[in-house]
Amino acid sequence: SWERGALREWLNADFLTEAFGADEKALICRTQVLYDAGGSTEDRVFLLSIAEAEEYFSSDEKRVCKPTSRAVQNGVYADDASGACAWWLRTGGSSPERAALVSESGKIDPSGESVYCEGNAVRPALWIRLDGKSEDASGDESGSSVPSVTTKTPTTSKKPITLGSEPVYPADTPLTRPQKKE
Repeated sequence: SWERGALREWLNADFLTEAFGADEKALICRTQVLYDAGGSTEDRVFLLSIAEAEEYFSSDEKRVCKPTSRAVQNGVYADDASGACAWWLRTGGSSPERAALVSESGKIDPSGESVYCEGNAVRPALWIRLDGKSEDASGDESGSSVPSVTTKTPTTSKKPITLGSEPVYPADTPLTRPQKKE
């Protein structure tokens, strides 16, 4: 599940620390993220759900993801013809050991793939404060997020972003892969 997954832990610990400086982290909102089993987590970095991928990317073409060279060096498979890669969603797949994903062609696969499958990209998503104030300084520590997955409506202008074509972490710092949980 998203709640107990190694990928969630990695995104909100190692990745968050390695990818963002202190000033940048202060602008990343704590987000209440709902997951399939009906519970929620509070995360700064998360993966999109199927519903969010459909909402924020209005077509298969817009969901196509081309990995960075860094991602390919870390094991992401890029299709030889298109250069595109599949990417994980946080929505569970057709069985407990599967997670939904977006294919190289941008189609959403709700059945998904085994969470132990290597080669799919991680496309982190997060909410940032556009007013330049840190979350702690604003007094709003409860966090706001994607309206379709939270219980609280945003009170300031926020916009979802994903990491683009260039890495935001130092190129000479290797990222460690999340550890598989038994």
